[in-house]
Amino acid sequence: MIDGRSEFKHILLPVMAMAVYICAFLLLYQLFGAGVAALVTAPVTLIGWHHGWRWGALAGVIGVLINIVLLVVATEVESRNIIGSSASGSLVVIAIGAGVGKLHDLLQQVRRQAQELTCEREKLTAHIQERERTQAALKREHDFTAAVLETVGSL
Repeated sequence: MIDGRSEFKHILLPVMAMAVYICAFLLLYQLFGAGVAALVTAPVTLIGWHHGWRWGALAGVIGVLINIVLLVVATEVESRNIIGSSASGSLVVIAIGAGVGKLHDLLQQVRRQAQELTCEREKLTAHIQERERTQAALKREHDFTAAVLETVGSL
């Protein structure tokens, strides 16, 4: 279970990433125009990489909505015109968040599996060492028994 402090830290990165994006948009829009909206992929990618595909997809959706609001405010164009002209770009932003998040999830899975394999290898190595010790002890016992029988047989 996530305690309050961990939950706060978990949500802090996405909120801060989007806040930085909003500030960057507002500062850079006057210089570069509507193309600045493409920068939304930065926080979406960051959120997806740190939190997985669900958070990445959600960040993509939220990023698209933030872009719509920012473009409506900055350009004074109706939102339905912005939505219609940027539908494919919006889907790409959502796909980037989900895709990068999926890469994060797969990397975590590979790390877990590597850890499990390391533990299993250590167990198998210990089992092999025990088996080798047992075999050496059996060989010593066999050699001893053979020597005793040889000695008894020569008497």
